[in-house]
Amino acid sequence: MDTTGAGDCFDAGFVHALLAGKQLPDCLAAAVACGAAATAGPGSSRALDSAGLRQWLARVPCP
Repeated sequence: MDTTGAGDCFDAGFVHALLAGKQLPDCLAAAVACGAAATAGPGSSRALDSAGLRQWLARVPCP
């Protein structure tokens, strides 16, 4: 819908997972989830919070 803020949300997801001690594949999965979710509404209004990120990642487990 709108790509505003998708890159910032991608970065935030990556850093969030990195600071939580996650490995690179998990950091990238969090980053992609955050960036993708941000595009689902105008002006990144659909950006994920921590709980939303956990729910999103639980839908598609990272190998």
